[in-house]
This record gives sequence, C-alpha cells and structure tokens, in this order.
Amino acid sequence: MYSIDRSKKPKSIRLFLVANDKNRTVIEELYHITPPKNVGNFGKINELTFSIPFKTEIRHKLVPNPHLKKVREKLLIKTVSGQDEEYFLINKIKKSSSDTEIMDVECYGLGYQLWYRKIIDYERPSLTLISVVSETLKGTGWSIGYFNPEFNLKYRQFDVSSKRKLEFIYEIAETFEVVPIFDSVKKQIHFYKEDEINKYKGFWIESGKYVNSIDMEIDADQIVTRLHIRGADNLRVNAVNPTGQSYIDDFSYLMYPFEMDSQENVIRSSNFMSDDLCKALVKYNRFVSSYKGEFKSLLDKKKELQEEKTVVENNLTELKIELQIILDQIELYSGTGISKADLIKERNRKNREISNANKAISDIETKITMLDESIAQVRESFSLSNFLNEELMYELETNWIQEDEWSDDNKIDENDLYEAGLKHLSEINKPPVNISTNIINFFSMISEQHNWDRLKLGDIVRIKNSTLDIDIKTTITKLSIDYDSDSIDIELSNSKHSNAITYEEMIKRSFYTISKVNTDYNARKIDWKKMAYNFNLRNDRISDTPTDPIIGRSGKSISHKVNDNGSVNLTFEWDYPNYEKTKKNSDNIDGFFLHLYSSIDESQYMFGSQMSKETIIPLESTLRRYTFTGLPANVYYTLGIKAYRTVDEDVNSEGVIFSSMISPTLITEDPYLPSPKTEFTGDITGRVNGVNFSVGSEPPPEPVNNDRWTKLVGTEATEMIFVEESEETKDWKPVKSAVSDTVGGKSVSLENNPDTIPVRDFEGKIYVDIYGSATSLNGIESTDFLTRENIGVPDGVVGLDSTGNIPSVLLGNSTRMNSGIYIGDGSPERFVPVGFDPTLVKVIPFDNLDSSIIINSSFGGLKLLTDLNGLSLTGVNGSSSEIYGKLDIQGFLTGNDLDTYANKAGVSYFWEAYSYSNV
Repeated sequence: MYSIDRSKKPKSIRLFLVANDKNRTVIEELYHITPPKNVGNFGKINELTFSIPFKTEIRHKLVPNPHLKKVREKLLIKTVSGQDEEYFLINKIKKSSSDTEIMDVECYGLGYQLWYRKIIDYERPSLTLISVVSETLKGTGWSIGYFNPEFNLKYRQFDVSSKRKLEFIYEIAETFEVVPIFDSVKKQIHFYKEDEINKYKGFWIESGKYVNSIDMEIDADQIVTRLHIRGADNLRVNAVNPTGQSYIDDFSYLMYPFEMDSQENVIRSSNFMSDDLCKALVKYNRFVSSYKGEFKSLLDKKKELQEEKTVVENNLTELKIELQIILDQIELYSGTGISKADLIKERNRKNREISNANKAISDIETKITMLDESIAQVRESFSLSNFLNEELMYELETNWIQEDEWSDDNKIDENDLYEAGLKHLSEINKPPVNISTNIINFFSMISEQHNWDRLKLGDIVRIKNSTLDIDIKTTITKLSIDYDSDSIDIELSNSKHSNAITYEEMIKRSFYTISKVNTDYNARKIDWKKMAYNFNLRNDRISDTPTDPIIGRSGKSISHKVNDNGSVNLTFEWDYPNYEKTKKNSDNIDGFFLHLYSSIDESQYMFGSQMSKETIIPLESTLRRYTFTGLPANVYYTLGIKAYRTVDEDVNSEGVIFSSMISPTLITEDPYLPSPKTEFTGDITGRVNGVNFSVGSEPPPEPVNNDRWTKLVGTEATEMIFVEESEETKDWKPVKSAVSDTVGGKSVSLENNPDTIPVRDFEGKIYVDIYGSATSLNGIESTDFLTRENIGVPDGVVGLDSTGNIPSVLLGNSTRMNSGIYIGDGSPERFVPVGFDPTLVKVIPFDNLDSSIIINSSFGGLKLLTDLNGLSLTGVNGSSSEIYGKLDIQGFLTGNDLDTYANKAGVSYFWEAYSYSNV
C-alpha cells in the first residue's frame, strides 16, 4: 500500500497572458476561460487550446469577459503546472456563436516562432549537428542547449533551396538520429539520443486501471521486406552489402515464430510462410553468415593493400616533387657552363625510384583486383536462387516480397548509408502498431500521487488488455491532457509486442537474418569536384602540384580549450605561401582540405586507410586556422591538411590537383589526446553508466534514485546522493566520507597521545598505557574475570566471530530472524540484504500483481499458489527454479527472468528472513 502525502496538491494548470517582449511581462492571469487542453508531441512542438466565453459571471453578475479585448494573436501564453513552466505563441483565434458565444484560442509552443523564418539557398558539403543548427538559429533568438559531444564526430551534407527553419530543424534531427526538445523558458533546443530520454518507470495501463478506452491498429500494407537504398548523388550500397545487391532483405517478421531442430524437424511453424520456405531461408542465412569470416578476411587483406598503396602513393608524390626540383636546377644551369653531370645522375636515380614506385602501385592494384574477383565469387554464391527451387522462389516473390525505396541525400558515404538502411528496415519490416488510449486524469487524484512522476512525454509505458490480446511496451509520442473532461489521451507507435522480445526469441530470430559483416574497410568514394570550392577560374589551366602546407613554424599546431560541458574545442593551425608575393604557380591554390580522424585507440593512423571514418572539411585559401567545436575530450585525434586547386578535366581527370597530406600527428607519430578524462566546469549535468552527475549551486530537476550532485556553496563542495527509499521518502542526502581528520571533534592517532582516539595498527592492535594499579572494573575484582583458556566452555566467555556475531555452533538450536519492506524496481535478480546468511526467506507482495514466494535454497525458490483446495507450492530446487529467487550471502536474490518475481516495478514487498542451525 502507498501512503498519501496530504501536503502534495493534485496537478492542475494555470494560464497567464504574457507580452511578447524581451522580459515576457505578465499581463494578467486567465481565470474566466474553459478548462484548457494541453497536447505534448515527442520531438515536436507542443499545442495548447482553450476558449473564452463572451459572457462570464463575476460577483454573481453575468458581465462581458474582461479577457476578450486583451487576448490577441502573437501574444504569449504561459502555463504553470506544478514545477513545470512553458510558453506558447497564440497562433489562431476563432470567434463563433451558437448556443453560446465563445472565442477559441489555438496556441503552439514558442519554438513555432521558427516556422515564420526561412532558410534559403543553403548548401554545405560537411557539417556537424552543432554547426548546422547554429547557422539555422542565427538571428532567431533561439540557441543550442544540451547536446552529446559524440554528435560533433558525425558530419552530414545539406542542400536546401527553400525551407521553413522549423521544418529544417526536424530534418536535421532525423538526419543525425537525435530527438529535439524545445525549451521555451530558455529559448533553447536540446538534442538527445533516444536512449537518453526513453525510460520505463514501471508505469502500465490495463483494463480496470485508469482506462476508459483502447484502440489498436495494425496496418499490414506498411510491411517492407526488401528495401532499395540510395544516398547522395545516386550513391548505392552494392560495394558494402555482402550480397552485392543495391537492396537488403529482412523476412524475420513473416518467418516468426518458425523453429526447427538440428535434424530439421519443425518445432514451430511460421504465422505466414510455409515450412519449406522457412527452412530454405534459414539455410541461406546460415550459409551467408558462415562466410562472414572468409568475407571479412578478404576485406582485411584489401584494407592492408589499400594502406600499403597509400604509403607508396605518398612516397611517389614526394619523389615527383624532388624530381621537379632537380629538373628546375638542370634548367637553371643550362647555358651557364656549369656541369650538370651530378644533377643528371640524380635525375636518373630519381626516375628509377619513381618507376619502381609506379610498378609497386601497379602490383598492389593487381592484387586488389584479384581480391575484388574473389569477393565477387563469394557474393555470387550468396544468390537466393542457389537455395530456393522454382516453387519456393514463386512463393517468396509472389506473396512475401514487399518492396520500398528509401533515400537519404545527406549520406555521402556507402558505409553510413548501409548502416542507416539496415536500421531503417528493422523499423519497417513489421506492420506499424498504432495504439491510442483514453485514461482518467490521475494527476488530479491525490490517491494516485505515487504515479505522477511515471507518465511523461517520451517515457516508455506498458499497455495491457487480455481481451484484445494486447501486451506492449512502447514510447509515448503524444500526450493530451483535457482538463475539461478530466481525461488523458495517449498515442503510441512503433510498438513491439513484449512477448516477442525475450532473450530466447532473440536467439531464434538470429536465424531469420544474415549476420552483418563489418564493411568499414571499404574506401569512401568522394567526388572531389563537388566538394571543392573553385574560388579562382584563372588558375584552372595550371598543372603544377600545389605547395605543401607548412606546420610547426609558429609553434604548436594543435591545441584545445575545455568547455563547461566537458567537451573540447580542437584548434589546428598551419601556414602557406602568399601567391600575391611569390607569384609561383604552385602557390596559386583554391583552398585546403582538412582531415580529422578520431579513435579510442592511440595507435598511429594513416590517412586514406579508413576514409569512411575520416571527417573532411573544405576550406578557403585565405584560412590558416580552423576549430572543431564540442568534441569529446578523451578521444585520440589525427589531423592532416592538404592544399588543392580545381582544374579543367583535360589538365587532371579528377578535376582537382592536391599537395601532399601534411600532418603534425604523423611527424610526432602520436595522435593528439586533449585529456585522458573529461573535465566539467560551471553548472553542468551529465550521465555516466545510467547515473546523472550534476555540479552547481542548485539541485538538478527531476532526479532519480542514485543520482549524484556536487553542491557548490562558495568555495565548499558537498557530495550529495538522491535516495529514493519509497514513493513518499526521497531526498538529497550527503555522501558519507570515507576519510576524515576528526571524529566527533577528536583527532585520531596511532600513538599514545592524550585526548585522541586510538587507531588499530596494521596488526589490529591498539597500544595503550594504564597508569596506577587498577584491580577492579565497575566493582568487579580481577579474580572474577575468566582467562582466555575459558572461552567457549560452560560458564565461560563467548567469543564473537569475524562478523561480530556469536558463532552458531555455540548457540545450539538457535534461530535468527529479521524482516523489512522494499519497493520493486522491475530489474531481474535484484539483491536484497537481510543482515546475515539466511536459510529461509518469505516474500509477500502488497499487490496482487505478483505472487508470494518462499526461498529455501541457493539453487532457487518456490512459488506459493492459492486455489479452492488451499495453498500449495510449485518449483523444484535446483531445476531452473531461480525464477522464484534464491538465497545468497547476507541476503537473497529476486527472480532472474523477465517476470521479475518479487521485484516488479512499483510493487511494495514485505520479507521475513530466518537463519537457524541444529547442533
């Protein structure tokens, strides 16, 4: 049972009319309105509607409503519900007259201001989330709030002719796979990964609990089993797809729950496909997956050859530069009478070296071609027709292939596109399940206060209805609170049936799909012509190789600055000759390409070996410095830069000529590590291993159990932990220090110092001096004390064991007992301490959502059943009965399966523990 805190008030909502000025001046509170409807949209703009009657009763008289002349479009509405505040923009006003004369007011969250601004002719080849959002929000009054530094390691391209900025924010979020949250109080947009927001807090809805109605819709037309994938500039995934196709297949939903044993005897049939077709597809998937090692080995060899080729090509570039210098000297000496014999010998030697390098490159290319042929042969064996006869192929193609196309013009890399396509198909290879339910507004019920914090937009909830065969966990995408009807409408989508995600069935489903092969070794194909900026058309006929950028001349070329949120701004500096001064063709360039590679591995990286993981930034020729903002601090970075000149294709077939890649991290042979650990400053919040860590003068909002807060008061810092003992008892408490200089104001000492507390030495002894000739203690003479030899004998001394308890062998038929109450958190195999090693534990729930269990063994427990014949037990110790818990040292463990016996979320449990011995 839950106790009720009468000091807490039911959640209601108050509305204030606010001026749309810098200070958001409150004009008045809106009293004379109909109860509003507040609609929250996950990752989108929220909505608010209410009505203003033309006539209202004031002091028992029906008078014109005083709000009518003040409420106008473009003004703001501030809502206050408990501790939550939000600002809305009045967007539409509608006046009507029927039985009653009213004015309807429609409002959108303040982020809707971005709808009125446009982004026009916006084209960028390579931007991070933070960069593109910052440029989009420039001049709007909105800014970026929280973001995960990992987002700054992803780069995407954008090409927008004309789009509303709010729409573009949604597109950016989808491209980077993040969730935007609009903070109307601070006018900030926070960007989260879904797993940073989505939480299951143990809240469920079922018939008889809150529910007014449930509707569930399954649309089989939306199933996709074959997805054709396309990226920017008609990019395809053939090169990185193990099957070599431009599409990917996934029939797992249609095959489920098919299962067969090792002798191919069918244990369970599919809900849709024939057994023979399922067998053939399983064999096909196993075959392709079995070649994963061989396929990866071929890719490994190809990667090694590509790295070797990159080294030789870089060396060849240097040789050509050295040869050009020699040729320039020979030309300079012509007609001067100076001997050129040594230069000619050097020229001939350099030509031989260039010839050898060209031959080495040719040999490597031949090996790569042979590897590509082997890869093609493996892919040929992956053809479905090798495993399906004509009849099964007819069944598959006629009934079960449902095709669709998916494209992402922001994906410029095959590997990124392939990974994104796999993820997208996993989301659409089953019919979308859309659920809408209407429940009573329990926020207005003081008796339900234990659930008030368990239902928020973006949370995961469980919907149960045995009649409709619904048992689903999914994310709340829309939450509408109607304060007039005192009800809540909830919309959920992209659902997964809870009975289809058990560990056992995840293992079974592994036979339905092909194991993904790591294809990161495939080199990225880059259209340099499109990435490069041609700033000077007059140099398009210059064929000279650009001069190499210069690093290290002005000191340290790489540096960083730590941000408040623990990320770093990484700055790279270089130098380059000024063409206006030198007038050398080689110095006449269009710009630079800056390369960044990040890794948790400190080993040296060779540019070009894994281009799919390199970030490439095109820069203008006038720049000599660039800063990457908001990068993770504890990651190794390799940076490099090369100059380029765009030229006509008859001058160079690629349309661009490069200098050598110059990298300070290659010179030192060490990648750059800003910091081995992440450092935070200011009032910040972050999550580590599922626990929120905050630093600041004020406690963070909405804490959960075990959250940590470093409380700053002046120069003092106190470590606090949020302890949630029950729904009613939860608060921030100081973390007990493990080290202290004093105890109760007294210092500690190993020596015999006056007025100090003695400390045991490394042998566990306390050195003391007793002055005087004490012969008694509390009136008891020394002759009354027993000596050491009398311990454990009749009428002797009882010695304590290592735990401070009397040894059980000295207690005879003794029993220890303890009891307590705890609240379940929904996790399997939770440890509950009892204070000693128990031999029997009884657990009784306060709710009929769970069963009582009796645990009498470290191999498992028993479940208590009740029927017309009375009480009985089920479960056999030592035979997979750990689902009902088991005994452990100093406590017991709850059930270890997904049913979480004795630890269902939100359920309170009473336990009794016993320890007895028979001697």
